[in-house]
Amino acid sequence: MSPCPYHGRVTLDAPPAPIIRRLVAGSVRAGVEDLGARTAMVARSVSDVRRGALSPDDGDTLAEAASVAAELRIPFVLVLASSGADVSGGVASLHGWGRAARALAGCSGVVPVVVVVTGPALSGPALLLGLADVVVMTPDAFAFVSGPAMVEDFTGIRIGVRQLGGSAIHARSSGLCAIEAASPDPASVTLVAVTKGFGPEAVRTALAAGLTAVGENYADELVSKAAAVADDPGPAPEWHFLGAIQRNKVPRLAPLVACWQAVSRVQEGRAIAKRHPAARVLVQVDVAGLPGRGGVPPTEVPGLVAALRVEDLDVAGLMAVGLPGPPEGARAGFRELSRLADALALPVRSMGMTDDLEVALSEGSTMVRLGRALFGDRPPRT
Repeated sequence: MSPCPYHGRVTLDAPPAPIIRRLVAGSVRAGVEDLGARTAMVARSVSDVRRGALSPDDGDTLAEAASVAAELRIPFVLVLASSGADVSGGVASLHGWGRAARALAGCSGVVPVVVVVTGPALSGPALLLGLADVVVMTPDAFAFVSGPAMVEDFTGIRIGVRQLGGSAIHARSSGLCAIEAASPDPASVTLVAVTKGFGPEAVRTALAAGLTAVGENYADELVSKAAAVADDPGPAPEWHFLGAIQRNKVPRLAPLVACWQAVSRVQEGRAIAKRHPAARVLVQVDVAGLPGRGGVPPTEVPGLVAALRVEDLDVAGLMAVGLPGPPEGARAGFRELSRLADALALPVRSMGMTDDLEVALSEGSTMVRLGRALFGDRPPRT
């Protein structure tokens, strides 16, 4: 490696081709790359190194990358997921953001600056977005200077990270985001094939299509279909129980169910844990406020999650059934579920069915439950 001619503290890898430069320092990597038909300087924050927190050396890397982009007259692309300045670096880390911001400002009117936010952009990184010509945000991205805790302290309003600074907010309200990904990466969303009302052939059709997560609402149907396909060749279904949990049905279901999606009382969780310790469960949240729909009110979710964990259950996430009617009517409830999941650090958000699928995905669903969309109208229940 040879010293960087622009900044003595940053080094350059030996280039594999005359135009390639590689800057290496801390949690930021930068170099000249060919992006399709264009050559650009690309800097990437590495989010698994100190959660992308910027050290003084990282500030040098970003500043140097922007300066080289301006000198070579090539676009500067920053792929960003950062929790802010590295507090262990003290004031020097904050100064690093200042150097980076100054170099980005120097690109203005000289070369295009594109920032792609793939995760958090908090504190200083959020301010850098204002220096970009174009900001792209993925569904997992959010950006703000001060977070939900400070908003609640000053206003008394509880708000989630996506409500405060998610890609949808910045695309539709603040105007910061010019390009918003329409939905999450399909590979990151689990599709549960709901075979309620259909025969065992629907389960076989789902498995043949590679859909191993199969959902049932009724205990008797799940048990009979599981028996019908038990000896079939190929992958076995991963059964998700979606219906109301009756404690007298748990003993028959426990050997079969991989995920209980509608736990709304600690007594239900206790019955499951007795037959299947460490079972995977989701807490059903009543986001519609309609009688007879099941689920726990949003205000009671944290307490129930904690109580179920005491029962030695794997609480993986939350589940909700959207408000019936036009799909947009379900948005507020889905947004509330995502806020709760964020606050409780729960990765699974099971929301979205055939009619409100797109709204659910835009609000952060990681699991959708589809029946009619896959198998057509259900036959009348006899």
